[in-house]
Amino acid sequence: DSGKPSTIDIYVGDHARRVDLFGNFVPLQIEDGVATLDIGLEPVLLINVDPQLAQFRALMELTPRQIESVVTSQAVTLSLTNPFSTPISGRIRLMETPQQAWQIAPTSLTFVLEPGGQLSEELTLRLQRNVTAGQHALAITARLDAQRSYGFQSELPFEVRLSEIDIDYFARRGNGDDLLIQKIVKNRSAQTVNLISFLDLPDGQRQERSITRLAPGNYIIRHYTVEQARQWVGLSLRLGVYNPRGVERLNYLIPVN
Repeated sequence: DSGKPSTIDIYVGDHARRVDLFGNFVPLQIEDGVATLDIGLEPVLLINVDPQLAQFRALMELTPRQIESVVTSQAVTLSLTNPFSTPISGRIRLMETPQQAWQIAPTSLTFVLEPGGQLSEELTLRLQRNVTAGQHALAITARLDAQRSYGFQSELPFEVRLSEIDIDYFARRGNGDDLLIQKIVKNRSAQTVNLISFLDLPDGQRQERSITRLAPGNYIIRHYTVEQARQWVGLSLRLGVYNPRGVERLNYLIPVN
């Protein structure tokens, strides 16, 4: 409504072109088949888009989308669907990136699908102790043989969370250079829980607070003071909880500004 453009990334293939309402071609920057578009009040017209490959990518899915933040192996499923009118085959590799905090196996799979055929491949995902809550993506590269051969990169999004524990936190400056942090931990499960609440500083020091017998539906507040926080501007604090007798662990990063 404000008229300000927003930006989206959309897969269009390697040969797509953008035109305006007057038939003029507008430069379109494409990398690995993905174009970044500014979306405003004027319509965006794209031609020469590869619709079947775009649909194949759109139908790729990692489930469940919401992954429990536990330090143990859990099963996830990679699903593929063939939208082409001919049989297809190919190979998918699950890539490692410097930012990821998990392992997944197997790291590659091959497939052959008839038109309209589907494949569901079970994978084993193991999150590391330092994985942060929130949105992540599994990077892949794919080789696909249909009416022609395709090669592309993509990402499969997922969210790391604890379905039975919620955390909210607030940070503010106090006493000059100090950073005051308030953490609210809520038990959404049907059981009473015992947790350890922690704050890790960039120098390796840790502040811990016990949370004992937190009843279902209740919440508790824990406070932290980080003295002389200015020394860590540009770095991050790690805030979270873990179950000392279980596998549940939830991490958040708080940038120091």
